[in-house]
Amino acid sequence: MKAPTEITDLLQTILGIYFFDIPNNNRAILILSDNLAEVSCKLKILEKNPSLDLKKVDFPELLKKARVKNSLTSDLKKFHSIRNEFQHKSPLYTIDKKPCSDSILTTVELIKFLWKKDALIEIPDWIKCGLRIAALYSSKGKIEKQKEFENYLLNDLDLYINKNFTETRLYVSENGILGEQGLLGEMDLQGNIKERRLPRKNEIVLQAYSKQYWTYLLQNHTSLIEDILNELKL
Repeated sequence: MKAPTEITDLLQTILGIYFFDIPNNNRAILILSDNLAEVSCKLKILEKNPSLDLKKVDFPELLKKARVKNSLTSDLKKFHSIRNEFQHKSPLYTIDKKPCSDSILTTVELIKFLWKKDALIEIPDWIKCGLRIAALYSSKGKIEKQKEFENYLLNDLDLYINKNFTETRLYVSENGILGEQGLLGEMDLQGNIKERRLPRKNEIVLQAYSKQYWTYLLQNHTSLIEDILNELKL
């Protein structure tokens, strides 16, 4: 059985924030992941008994009523405790990428436990790919693999490798520098340059490897990122 739309929609929101380079996004993600875990338990309980009033049921009791297995319960309680620390005791408390990634993966494991193997069968491919990257940056991920992945994006990624070039591509010329701005050009598959010009107003060159654009990469070039993860055996 697939998970309810409310669950998959919130998961997409969490992954979107995870790959968006903004201050304190790790903190926001852990809080939202805990919210998603709580909502997941409530919805599963109400599927079986819609008349139950769960407004005053605390988190540990929700886990018990949803019959969550012990190995998951322990991790979920830990992240819930951190979330409470954020909201009620230490408003300036921060957290790094590892526990943030762990919280996402633990909540996804909960969703799959509650709705079984087909729980997330209909989520977009970029979310599935994003979860693989979250695993790379979790406590089980290896730093050397993280560096390999980031170096691949920096040095080897070609966003146009699978395109048939019915459209043109923009590039920054290496030798047409005016002041601090490089000239732009439009180049076809054969390398023919149509024109050289200055950037238009508000036109930027996208640095695909930069973390601030990872959401763009995942949503628009999912298969290329999947190929990288497969190549690195991630």
